[in-house]
Amino acid sequence: MNDSPFGPFKAFSILWFPFALPAIACGVAGWIVFYLANVLFAASFDGVESAAQAIGYFGVNARRAVLGLDFSPAADTGTALMFALQGAVVLVLWSTFGLSTCRVMALRLAREEYIGYRDSLAFGFRHARSVLLFPFIVGAIVAVLWGIQAALGLLPQWPGTGILAVIVLPLSYALTFASVAIVLSSLFAMGMLPAAIAVERKGTLDAWGKALNYLFARPLHVILYLVLLKVFLVDIVVHYAFEVDVLHRWTERALTSWRDDAHYREVSRGLGDLGGYDAFCAWIHRGIRALIDLFVVGFALSCFFAAFTGMFLIFRRDVDGIDVGDIDVESDSRRDPAPRPVPPPSA
Repeated sequence: MNDSPFGPFKAFSILWFPFALPAIACGVAGWIVFYLANVLFAASFDGVESAAQAIGYFGVNARRAVLGLDFSPAADTGTALMFALQGAVVLVLWSTFGLSTCRVMALRLAREEYIGYRDSLAFGFRHARSVLLFPFIVGAIVAVLWGIQAALGLLPQWPGTGILAVIVLPLSYALTFASVAIVLSSLFAMGMLPAAIAVERKGTLDAWGKALNYLFARPLHVILYLVLLKVFLVDIVVHYAFEVDVLHRWTERALTSWRDDAHYREVSRGLGDLGGYDAFCAWIHRGIRALIDLFVVGFALSCFFAAFTGMFLIFRRDVDGIDVGDIDVESDSRRDPAPRPVPPPSA
């Protein structure tokens, strides 16, 4: 992780996203599991016609939850139960495949070392409990604060005790401020937590503490990093790959530059009532497009986790003064086995 010698441009070192096939493979595997789960949700809940529609509903509701702290589904975007189940699936995938991706990127960013797909998955599933425990800890803390507020709310509601609102309201607002601060900081920590565990292999509370320390020690850096990540992934990769659909449209226009056959267009797009050989060719076109989309999704997810891993390594060096290459690799299965003892010479 080489930094620019010019101070203001150090933040742009976060833009280095190493290309690592195991990380992309972890992202692809996680997305396939998420898609299959939404196939099941589409078949189980009324008003959801396909897995793509269920995923679209989750995107709308997740954006509503993150930006507005409103965890109830928007109108006509599925039920609260489906959104809760989708969120549970995402948390499991985040704590397994996400952690595996962070492990790959931590070794690539800090030490220029490589770890295979199997070893990265083994690391992710072995330490998944530490990551998955985090939302339960945050939820328990927020629930306790909510319970205290509910108990305080009983006091001014008794006859003749309305004057207690002078005490109850300021205290309740203070608890609300604490709850909102915990939830907002936890949203950032959710990206940083698997990176911390991938680098240091420590517990949930230690990783959360480091994420909060870096957030409050370098708040402007955090904002800049997140803006850069949003511009790269959302405004460039996702926009051009899926919203503009530049890859498929460009390829189709290039293939039909010399000859634009109407029947070929029907086959390539799967239009009309196709059968036999034409239907088989249409499935080939659809399968190749799906593989390209999967690769782009895997690349985007690997960049997402690489960005948070890079943030953690930069903050760890700048705030804690720890060398970037100082990563816990003691028990990785990819390391060379210990040498066997030399047998004593025969008499």
